[in-house]
Amino acid sequence: MTDSKHYIYVLIDPNTGLPRYVGRTSKSANARAREHIRLAHHDNGPSRLHRWIRDISPKSPAIMIAQVIVGDSKDAARAEIKWQKRLERFDLLQWVDRTSHNYRTLVNT
Repeated sequence: MTDSKHYIYVLIDPNTGLPRYVGRTSKSANARAREHIRLAHHDNGPSRLHRWIRDISPKSPAIMIAQVIVGDSKDAARAEIKWQKRLERFDLLQWVDRTSHNYRTLVNT
């Protein structure tokens, strides 16, 4: 299996400066954020993330690259869970599976 570049990104509330969503992509993180915004506005996406994006409109979330991973999709998934665990105290918009092996074996530092 070949390694590829993955980005762990955080969407930040423009009103509070707090993290609201952790995601991963092998695309440009900015392109993925634009995709979230498009889905929220044009496809009336039903998720908590999409509702939040509509609620803060006309502002858009800021994006922060938390980590760049060169590896396979499993490496990226583990890194995404790590960042979700680190930031979950900020009431992230996505459900975080606290029962997963990856979550339980991570230690926040």
